[in-house]
Amino acid sequence: MNINTVLIYLVIYSIVGWLYESIICSMVNERKIINRGFLIGPYVPIYGFGAVLVIQLFGNFSSLFQIFIYSMIICTIIEYLTSVLMERIFNAIWWDYSNFPFNYKGRISLYASILFGILSVILINHAHPIFSNNISTIPVSIQNALSVIILIILLTDLILTLNAWTNFNKHLKTLHTSLSNVQSSSIDKINQFLGNLITDEMADFSSDLVINIRNFNVTIKKNELRIISAFPKLKLKQYNSILTRIKKIIK
Repeated sequence: MNINTVLIYLVIYSIVGWLYESIICSMVNERKIINRGFLIGPYVPIYGFGAVLVIQLFGNFSSLFQIFIYSMIICTIIEYLTSVLMERIFNAIWWDYSNFPFNYKGRISLYASILFGILSVILINHAHPIFSNNISTIPVSIQNALSVIILIILLTDLILTLNAWTNFNKHLKTLHTSLSNVQSSSIDKINQFLGNLITDEMADFSSDLVINIRNFNVTIKKNELRIISAFPKLKLKQYNSILTRIKKIIK
């Protein structure tokens, strides 16, 4: 695969991953459909990256068992490293398998690993040949243009998402500071006080959440609240007590 087809496959399988996370995983774990994914758009790049890597490494294997085992191992490693990396970069825990049997530090689990293995077998033997045959008919010039468009979209999305995440943390910090000034720094008292300030107007994430503290407004934008919806298990190393309270109110 050249760089153009890699980018095209990356987006295709990222979208497939988003559909899997947003519909299947959300219904199983949360009993409702959730717009999952760190980025704003309908794609989860970790699935795209994993799919492209699995295809490159094991696409020529004839043994389904080998594809299953090796893909399961590779995808589990990717998930673990992504979990560690995102925790260190954003100072947050994004998903948690602690309630699943045979998990390791909540980052990975046997359940997820087996699913990755099964999905990889389906990918290599059924899905990828279909996508590959169709993409091969696209002229190179159009593939080049698509690659540029894909890069622009992904980079723009990443910038907007990082900006929303930065603002979200700033607002949580502001809330923490304001509440500490109003009340005792006791976590229980802060939680109790915050519960009296937040209403349930943001139940559908269709507007901003405005919290008023002694005539001082803290506005959390809907694109920031989207992160809470996308990652129900999200935990912060700082200000998690405030995040937990907000999650309960807008759930």
